[in-house]
Amino acid sequence: MFYKVLRFFGAIIAALLFAYLVDAFHLAFFGGAVHFLANLSWGSLLGFDILRGFLLPVVWGVLWLIGMGLACLVRGSKVMAALPLVIFVLAVIADFRILFLEPIDLIVSDIGQGFWYYFGAILTFIGIVFFYGICAAFMLASDENLK
Repeated sequence: MFYKVLRFFGAIIAALLFAYLVDAFHLAFFGGAVHFLANLSWGSLLGFDILRGFLLPVVWGVLWLIGMGLACLVRGSKVMAALPLVIFVLAVIADFRILFLEPIDLIVSDIGQGFWYYFGAILTFIGIVFFYGICAAFMLASDENLK
């Protein structure tokens, strides 16, 4: 019994960590891409290239490991997956608010709040929802389907 309680709290911690990393990375990547495209300087190219070329595979690998760990903790149990799924829904709502209702000031100061901002915000939001959807699908998969 105590093992299930530890798994439940571990799933909550893993879901919070996953949500924080998905939000922080994708919003920072959106800001870096906008800064690169708005300035087109060597400094912005180097910063964006380091972010894209080095950190992108590393962060996606870390997100994959956390998502698989979360799926192993939940093991298809809908009761155990309930709170991590609520965390994911709240994070998607918060990202929608950040991207569309209260736009990021640094990005708006670079390119304005026109077509290109919303184009990038929509792509970023689709990426965020994709990561949460994949993790939720693995969490809700039964244990024998994961093997």
